[in-house]
Amino acid sequence: MSVQPTESNWFTASAPHSFTVARPSRTSKLSNVEGKVDKYRRVTFTGKLGVTEGSYPAGTKAKISIDYRPTGGSWTSTGTFDAAYGASFKASSSKKADSGAQWRLHIVNAGVDSASVKLGRKHTKIWNDGVSPEGVRKGSTLTAKGGLMQKSGSTWRPYAGQKIRVWFKAKTVGSAWKELGSTKTLSDGTFSKKFTAKQDGTWQMRYTDTVSTHYADYGTEDYVDVRYRVATAYEAASRNPSGGAAFAVGPATGSAKIDVPGAGHAHATQRHHHEAAHPHMGNRRPRRPPDPWDHVGPLHLATRTPVHCESTRTKRVQSWSWR
Repeated sequence: MSVQPTESNWFTASAPHSFTVARPSRTSKLSNVEGKVDKYRRVTFTGKLGVTEGSYPAGTKAKISIDYRPTGGSWTSTGTFDAAYGASFKASSSKKADSGAQWRLHIVNAGVDSASVKLGRKHTKIWNDGVSPEGVRKGSTLTAKGGLMQKSGSTWRPYAGQKIRVWFKAKTVGSAWKELGSTKTLSDGTFSKKFTAKQDGTWQMRYTDTVSTHYADYGTEDYVDVRYRVATAYEAASRNPSGGAAFAVGPATGSAKIDVPGAGHAHATQRHHHEAAHPHMGNRRPRRPPDPWDHVGPLHLATRTPVHCESTRTKRVQSWSWR
């Protein structure tokens, strides 16, 4: 608006002077705004940015802030995003939602806010979870167990009848998580599921089959070492008749290392499931009860030298160890 005097430098109109100011041709507005929170606590807004009158040049954008206000607190921005005029938008906040706070959108430098909305769900927690036993033998039974709770107000209570999924990731490089099975929580919130130990890897229990009023939760990651057992420590008696030999069982290849005091070590090249007495023992049976892995034979060192089942000096196993 421009106000200028006449050529004689005087206003010709009588006082008081009045002027009419036109309304702006365009004003920003937000429409169809909807805010949601998912089971992973992610807050997402959708809507459309427009104007009350007129139009903006194609491609014109505005910066919009996602604001958060906890109970009894003040509004703060959790981050901004750019939206184009005349187009719909979808954006998520970097801040995780809690059990129930106010959220809104705010057009920066325009003084335009959306209506606020309360977003939140009940927290859940997998607790006292794990897989046992540790250091289990291949083929043995593993038990995945724990408990699930939900938060009501400030109190944690058992959460019954909920599906818990059990996931596993093998130790092998490049392995991905794989679901192995599922179970449901009992009246006290506890759960358990049995599996067969097959290989080294990490286990985790997950609660992801939630209702719209609850958040999901992941349990702790529990690594379990699956061991390949050579239970009877065969001694290289012909090479070391006066001492013992220690077996260290190798990884999934099934190889074994035999450490003979004073004679270094050699690697076994074969291993067989064999429940009969080893040929070097004659008719003698082992002192311990039979076990699927108590007898390994015929077992040969890399030099193809026979490995005896017992010490020629003590007639018994001297020592054995795990790895």
